Amino acid sequence: MNKPLREEDRKGYHLAIYQDPDSESPAAWSPNVCGWNRHFTVENPHVNRDIFGAFIRADGFDQYFAEADRLKSEFHVFPLDAYVHSGVVLSLHGEGYRDRWDTSSQAGCVIVSKREEKSRQRAEKIARGIVTEWNQYLAGAVFGFVITKQTECDKCGQTKSVEMESVWGIYGETETAMAAAREAADRLE
Repeated sequence: MNKPLREEDRKGYHLAIYQDPDSESPAAWSPNVCGWNRHFTVENPHVNRDIFGAFIRADGFDQYFAEADRLKSEFHVFPLDAYVHSGVVLSLHGEGYRDRWDTSSQAGCVIVSKREEKSRQRAEKIARGIVTEWNQYLAGAVFGFVITKQTECDKCGQTKSVEMESVWGIYGETETAMAAAREAADRLE
C-alpha cells in the first residue's frame, strides 16, 4: 500500500487516508453519462453516438431523429463538453473551460430520467452533481481509509498493528474520507 495522504490518531486508533487505487467508475452504478472522445469514452444503454448526433442535429445523423425524439421524451438531456489537457474535465455544454484546441464541444451527454425528476431545473442540478462525481473520478479524487489499533502479543510482548476497519470508494476530498474514518472509529469504541 502507498504512503497515506493523511493520518490521525483518535481514541486509541490510527486513521490513515489513501487514494483508492481500484476505484470503480461511476458508469458501473450510475448509467447517466455517455461520451465519445479519444480520451474519454463511456457507453450508455439509453443513448449511443448516432442518437446523440441526431439529438444535437449534427450532419449525417438524420436517420436517427426518431430515436433522438424518443430520448427527449424519456430523459432530460444535457450535452457535455470535455476539456482534455493532462487529464479530462467534464462540464455541461458551454459552462466549463473553453479552449479551441483542448475542449471537445458536445462530446457526450448526461441524461436524467423524467420519471426520476420532472422539473428540468432540478434535473439540471442532478446533472451537475453527476458531472462533479465524474470529475472526481477522472481526477483520482477517490479515497479510502484504514483504521488500525496497536495491540501487544500476550506471549511475546511484541506490538503489532491490527486492521480494525477499512472503507474504499469515497469520492471527494481527503477531508471527506477522514470525516468518515472518524465516524467509523467512534463506532468501534
